[in-house]
Amino acid sequence: MKSFLCFGKRLLVLGVIVMMSSCATYVLKPAGSSKVKNLSFNTSVNWNQIPSGFGPNTEVWTVDGALLNRLIFITGVESGKGIFNDMNKDTPMPKFNPKVLPHELKALIETSLTNTSGGKYPVKTTNLKPLKINGKQGAGFDLEFYNADGLLNRGKVVAVIDADKLNAVIFTAAAVYHYDKYTPEFENIVKTIQF
Repeated sequence: MKSFLCFGKRLLVLGVIVMMSSCATYVLKPAGSSKVKNLSFNTSVNWNQIPSGFGPNTEVWTVDGALLNRLIFITGVESGKGIFNDMNKDTPMPKFNPKVLPHELKALIETSLTNTSGGKYPVKTTNLKPLKINGKQGAGFDLEFYNADGLLNRGKVVAVIDADKLNAVIFTAAAVYHYDKYTPEFENIVKTIQF
């Protein structure tokens, strides 16, 4: 009986450890100078890094929770690779080609974002325009989509190909309140990006 109780206590402790390790951990990213892999930039508000299931080339930040606002940093995607991990075998991620034209880059990101939901929540992109980030030619555009809860989200994307690798920052937020509140912060981040 005693050994059974000891085994039961060990099992309980192991269960608590496993449960705690599965909890999402947020890492504070204080306002000021920040860095995500090869991108450095400035922020004017505190953000939190949250776990990302998107893949090894991504990092996700939020202020109020990923359903309300988020930044997705994409860094160093190589030729022939997807921006995100495949989420569904029926909607595989398109592969990046460093020779893409701006409208093809927009389509790549739009399809990749749509495929993160298995195609259930299509992302619509508009307002494609050329831009320069830290002296490198890139593209910017707007996006919008409805999430699983039926909440309209709007966003902005900037993308640059540097040394044949894709780097991008995707900002999405609930269209009501959060999009207008955090768009200036996104624009400030983009203005200060250094490779």
